[in-house]
Amino acid sequence: MRRVRGFIDLVFDVVEETTNLVERTHDAVVERSARRFAPIEPATSTAKVITGVETAISGGVFESIRVLNGFSRFTVNAVADVAEAGFDQPSDADELQLATPVKSTAAGTASWYVDYLQASINGFWGDHLSRKNSRLDLGMTLRHHGRHLPSTPEAFAAAFPNPTNKVCVFVHSLAATEWLWSLSSEEHYGDPDVTFGTRLADDLGFTPIYLRYNTGRHISENGRALAKLIAEVLDAYPVPVEEIALVGHSMGGLVVRSAAHYAREHDEPWVVHLRHVACIGSPHLGAPLEKAVNVLTNVLRKVDAAGAHVPA
Repeated sequence: MRRVRGFIDLVFDVVEETTNLVERTHDAVVERSARRFAPIEPATSTAKVITGVETAISGGVFESIRVLNGFSRFTVNAVADVAEAGFDQPSDADELQLATPVKSTAAGTASWYVDYLQASINGFWGDHLSRKNSRLDLGMTLRHHGRHLPSTPEAFAAAFPNPTNKVCVFVHSLAATEWLWSLSSEEHYGDPDVTFGTRLADDLGFTPIYLRYNTGRHISENGRALAKLIAEVLDAYPVPVEEIALVGHSMGGLVVRSAAHYAREHDEPWVVHLRHVACIGSPHLGAPLEKAVNVLTNVLRKVDAAGAHVPA
């Protein structure tokens, strides 16, 4: 129910943002048209009057759309509140969400599609979701067997009945989930349950812990959050941790580096146990897509049109 409401809220957000963008574009076009008459003194006053009337009329139309959108949002949320009250558990309880097991055969299931739709939205609009405190915001959580793992001693004791003193935290890439670590395992190993984590557990005795997070937030924000979360892991872990490894894929590698940086800067207790950092395909010098977007952004900043002024 939580994610359903998040998707509904996102639709209303898109309507609002689109309306605002269209209004700004319309006003910019009207203003440019009016400027053409500025050198012609007799037409200047007339142009100002026409522009004022036109802007007032169009402004009323756009405001009507916003009011209708706001009323619709309020109505839908009110109905959802009533429906949500019928659940025995809170709407944001993880048990009410579909769980996607970390195994390769989960690909293509309903829960897998929902997870990746949410992860994709976080990847491309995550900063907006975070600012709006959206129900779709993944935030940053630990995961175990496809479900949220609270960083409490009780939860860790139940999740890891045979813990080792070596822990490995896996951090996925942009617009992904922890399922990434089981990709094509059945094809390569003949067992859909094989993951990067299980291989490290079998070969080197590491206890795997997976992360799911909002990849649309700035890398430094996720790095700070991860540094704090790993500190919570040490406090909740059933046995003393002697060795920590961090594994990140693509963007995850950048987040891992950022976490290690902030942990050292703030003297987090876990940094003295950090022994290994593995970055798989991480663009430490910048990704081609990122460079292309930066070029496009600089070009758009020179365009005198609403919606083209992309923030840094």
